[in-house]
Amino acid sequence: MDGLVAATVDESEVLRSEMRDLQRAASQYYAATGHFGSQEEMGVQSRSFLGHAQRLNDLLTNKLADRATYVALTGSTSPHPHPQRDLIEGMKYARNVVEHVMYILKPAEPNAMFGSSDIGFRLVAEWDEIPPHVHAELRPSTQKLKPHYDKHFRDRNVMTVMFEILRFFAEVVPDAVHRDQSGEWTGFPLQAQLAVPAPLHPEEPLDSGHARAWLDARLPNGNIRVVGGQITVGGTQYVVGLTFTSDLTFGHFVETASQVDADIAAGYSYVQWTGTPDFEDLTAQFPQFLTGKVYRALTAFPEWTTPFDPAIPTSDWHLGHQLEEWEQIVRAEALTHVSDHVAYVTRRARRLYAFYPLYP
Repeated sequence: MDGLVAATVDESEVLRSEMRDLQRAASQYYAATGHFGSQEEMGVQSRSFLGHAQRLNDLLTNKLADRATYVALTGSTSPHPHPQRDLIEGMKYARNVVEHVMYILKPAEPNAMFGSSDIGFRLVAEWDEIPPHVHAELRPSTQKLKPHYDKHFRDRNVMTVMFEILRFFAEVVPDAVHRDQSGEWTGFPLQAQLAVPAPLHPEEPLDSGHARAWLDARLPNGNIRVVGGQITVGGTQYVVGLTFTSDLTFGHFVETASQVDADIAAGYSYVQWTGTPDFEDLTAQFPQFLTGKVYRALTAFPEWTTPFDPAIPTSDWHLGHQLEEWEQIVRAEALTHVSDHVAYVTRRARRLYAFYPLYP
């Protein structure tokens, strides 16, 4: 995949290894902001992120064969720098504070908390101010970078800045992104938080219109979707069912027939629920999953499903839930029943399968 800087196959392998650790630090920081996390762990992971980001920056600056191109994008005297050059300069300042001063850099005290006991709580923290006595201990060359830290880090949401750095490296060397067996970014998507629109994925556009298009264009996460019905709500027939990762399901999906057709054409697997499977309720084994039930299919998929063809016209039908339950599931993301904001975050959680941190 072409990027702004060229990397050989061997170089990309090294960069991916470092990027994997950077991605994991970001996702583990986010996990630490949640119901079962801690402010201490938030500090640990934010410092880990800075270390891996600077390590990646060092490799690109000093070890890459095409390092001159990278330096032209990020160098302090470059006549045509990358728009995020100063962000990287601010990152270098923060990392040098961690590395060279007897000081524990950590996010400021969280200034917001949202959620509830039903869906879990999540803390929101910003990068803290660097005290003058700490700044004074740094080398003059590092001290010059403080304005970039103050502009791009200080008083800004920690996760927002992490996303900007991840996007920067992914743009510079796309092959550096570490992906799992399904092709998804390692560590992502982040776990969805009900009604919160902040991005869950580094590739997710910030513009809501573009975000919807991106969501529809990419394949759903999960290994397979089992269609449990086709029901009409507000004059539109929807395909509904359960998404599985291996034999576990954490949530439902709702799609139009045309979207299912596009997904199948792109290689995703949809099958139709036709038999009577056995399920095991495993919800108690997943305490971080607070928004529904977790089930394991004890019956192999070929024994209770058949291939699904959305192009075949059919009247409404449903299995697995009562009709009223399926209708409620559809309405949760139908623009005819909820706001665009609520519809998007619900659909995003379902299509990204972001109900539980399956990609730690």
